Amino acid sequence: MLDIRLIREQPELVRDVMKKRFMDPSLVDKLLSLDQKFRKHKQEVDKLRHERNLISQDVRKIIKKDKAKAEKLIAKSKQLDKKLEKLEQELQKEETEIRKFLLSIPNLLLDDVPIARDEQGNVVVRKWGKPIKRKVMNHVELGKNLDLIDVERAAKVAGARFYYLKNQLVLLDLALQRFALCS
Repeated sequence: MLDIRLIREQPELVRDVMKKRFMDPSLVDKLLSLDQKFRKHKQEVDKLRHERNLISQDVRKIIKKDKAKAEKLIAKSKQLDKKLEKLEQELQKEETEIRKFLLSIPNLLLDDVPIARDEQGNVVVRKWGKPIKRKVMNHVELGKNLDLIDVERAAKVAGARFYYLKNQLVLLDLALQRFALCS
């Protein structure tokens, strides 16, 4: 996830990355406007908290001398608390939205990364060893060939897309379960 400060300071860079990744660059503008709104609300909340703290200090100083004035200040503090509660809820919603936007914005790309919509645009940097020239099997075929699963018997009992574990695979499964329980 990118730092919001980077997006604030270099929005064009982030827009370019989004274009290179075939994403909508207007998300950056939406994020920045939401961030500006969030920062404004954050300042209001901080200002109200400061004001409430000052009132609390004043109440502590004058509660013994002038109770009527202290009660007025306490009432004002309660009004500030209600206002603060509403603003803090809005602030939390905005913060959640900003986080969603930040999670949807991709990381920056290096200059030498090829730009392509699919794997055809990838560049092979190096190869190691010789490629294997045999049939690739999925886990079900491999399990049948090694006599580790029984699909036919399980299909009769439980229906399609189910299999029983057999032989060494059962032992491996139990060992993994025990390891998970003991860890």
